[in-house]
Amino acid sequence: MLVNRGARDNLGFGFDELRKLTPWDLKPHLSEAQFREKVRPL
Repeated sequence: MLVNRGARDNLGFGFDELRKLTPWDLKPHLSEAQFREKVRPL
């Protein structure tokens, strides 16, 4: 997984910490369908 420094700084996690997280650790209120909708354009 690649995460740029700005994203790491904004989230407050280091690279190793982020590697262990899931999208729901960062945004627990999102359903799987909502998450898929957000990342579909990527």
